[in-house]
Amino acid sequence: MNKKFILVGFVFLCLFSQIVFSMSISDLNLNSSSLSVGGKLILVATISNSELNNAVLQSIIIGDGLPAGTISFDVNSSAQRIVLYDFVIGSDYRNVDYNVFVRLVKPNLNDNEIEVVYDSKAVTFYVRGALEDFSFRAMTCLNVECFSNEKVFDSGSNVYFDIDSVLIDANVVGELVYPSGRKVIVKIPSSLKLSEIGSYILNISAKMDGYRDASDSVVFGVIKSGIFPSTGSAGDESSLEDIIDSEIGSNIDNNTDVVVNEFDRFFFEIVGIFIVVVIIFGFLFLFFKWSQERFVSSD
Repeated sequence: MNKKFILVGFVFLCLFSQIVFSMSISDLNLNSSSLSVGGKLILVATISNSELNNAVLQSIIIGDGLPAGTISFDVNSSAQRIVLYDFVIGSDYRNVDYNVFVRLVKPNLNDNEIEVVYDSKAVTFYVRGALEDFSFRAMTCLNVECFSNEKVFDSGSNVYFDIDSVLIDANVVGELVYPSGRKVIVKIPSSLKLSEIGSYILNISAKMDGYRDASDSVVFGVIKSGIFPSTGSAGDESSLEDIIDSEIGSNIDNNTDVVVNEFDRFFFEIVGIFIVVVIIFGFLFLFFKWSQERFVSSD
């Protein structure tokens, strides 16, 4: 009986020592849970019983505006305090909560081996003082009121440039790219009379205190007057590419007709010259034959 109690006690002691003395993350020390842009974030992990096994300490910060990326540290008997992060909060952070997830895992797993996690912990910090986001829509219109965004305009007509935004204090700059590739700076709002046929690109950027820089672009087309059917609309989204492609195709067809007409004229000129030459040679042949017959008959 005593032997059984001794055996059970020994097993219990082994299990208890495994639980008590297993490798773990005993502490995550964050310098502050509320950080400002330009301030420093320092996070230190303390590992208990690191001499028992080799392990890998993994950490990731998850939050708005940050790309997902995991950092890893090898843990051994000489590494009990590990500085996970020590950096300045940059402009890519937002005014939101960020979660840091840390876990201690077994290293060098085989393909068929189940992942072993010794311990895991998480902390949260909040960022304040970051720039806010704002957005707008670049617009091309038929008139100065600019109530609707138009995409196709007649050659020689005024195209009005504006933005659809409630942020009126923004510093807005526009760049217009012509079909030829030429670029000009345009004021927003403003207008230009455009005659060059083809597709244009309007790029608009905006800056405002307390906000991140924003930008937007719009593509529109300029075509020959009278291309639109009487029941059509110049603002139809689906009509822009079709109309411009049709216009370009029409120009190609016209050029092709000119080339064909020039070829036809050249061909008929060559045939006419050939016929004239054949007739001349025919008359010369008949004249030579008649001369020979006259010469023979005179003998």
